[in-house]
Amino acid sequence: MLHKDFKTAILIFSKTAAQEAVSKHFDQSAGKSVNQSIAAYFIKKTVHTAQQTGLPVFLHYDTAAAHISFGQRLADAMEAIFKKDFAQIIVIGNDSPELTSATILAAVHQLALGTMVFGPAQDGGVYLIGMSQKQYCRSSFIQLPWQTSVLQAAFQSGMYPLSVGATWLPTLHDIDNIHDFRALLYRLSRNSILKKDLLAILICSPKVANTCTTFIPSTAFSMTAPFRGPPIFS
Repeated sequence: MLHKDFKTAILIFSKTAAQEAVSKHFDQSAGKSVNQSIAAYFIKKTVHTAQQTGLPVFLHYDTAAAHISFGQRLADAMEAIFKKDFAQIIVIGNDSPELTSATILAAVHQLALGTMVFGPAQDGGVYLIGMSQKQYCRSSFIQLPWQTSVLQAAFQSGMYPLSVGATWLPTLHDIDNIHDFRALLYRLSRNSILKKDLLAILICSPKVANTCTTFIPSTAFSMTAPFRGPPIFS
């Protein structure tokens, strides 16, 4: 069911597909172009999943200067959303392709009850953060151990104000490297659309089949069509 409470916005905080292809390697035999195609697929799948909730969706590409910390860059992106008069925000990344719109809507429900919401990732990080503008504190937020395996523990221990006693969603896997990617393919069922799409991208690799020039996803979204719905900023 589409959610019509437009006091809440979804922020997708992501690197570009080209940046992801440099920092992440999903398949050892494929090469940079295929890794970039996989990263682009993950980004667009995330946008599609978020848009299925019916909430306003904003995609922010993290292209700020490297000397600015990750926490500062994320805080800046969140504050830009709050300045658009949204009272609550749900932040997700691009690397949890098993995230569903139902899970996001569960987070929306918990936010409506006044609690912060976190989605724990298998690697110790978090794949989702939900909080209200009243619960947001920039100074504490940027000091969290971002991009480490102890981020989840930091929230659970109360390093961030109001995080103790928050609602925790089911654990999901982040896909950050070859091991994660292979585990994802193994975990998905044979009939999974996600699995079929990812295998199709690999098959289209020039190193595998040089006769394949176009990948057509079997999912409802298009790899080439522009995003629909609320505006997207970068």
